[in-house]
Amino acid sequence: MRFTGVTTRDRYRVATHVDCDAVPDCTVGWTLNGVPASASLLYNPPMNHPVFLVARPDIPQPGAYSHFHWLGVQAPLGHGAPGYLLQLAAIDSFCFIHHGAENAMADWTCRENGGVSVDAGADTATHPNLVTNRPPGM
Repeated sequence: MRFTGVTTRDRYRVATHVDCDAVPDCTVGWTLNGVPASASLLYNPPMNHPVFLVARPDIPQPGAYSHFHWLGVQAPLGHGAPGYLLQLAAIDSFCFIHHGAENAMADWTCRENGGVSVDAGADTATHPNLVTNRPPGM
């Protein structure tokens, strides 16, 4: 990730994902802990993470596993895929804006900028993409 140089009104430095091979001032935002798992792709919303169905007993406890990342080619809708359940722990505090961080305004709060306020420690808000029940009609 990269800090943009903007600090929000609520004192969070704005950060976003970047290609660290192309940007010299990248920094680590999180440590990750992953466990092998399988999940079914439910839907793939635009400008967001694909949403996966995970069996509740497959989510490790204790923990804060909130993201599933598949291995290889993404599975078709409704099909299971091997991958990892990920637990993210933020290294520091920051305002994470997934898309459009270059438009962040210093006189707005992190939330007003469309970001998620992150404090050091367990982070279940920036990358959640799993559910444990199929939505009605799916």
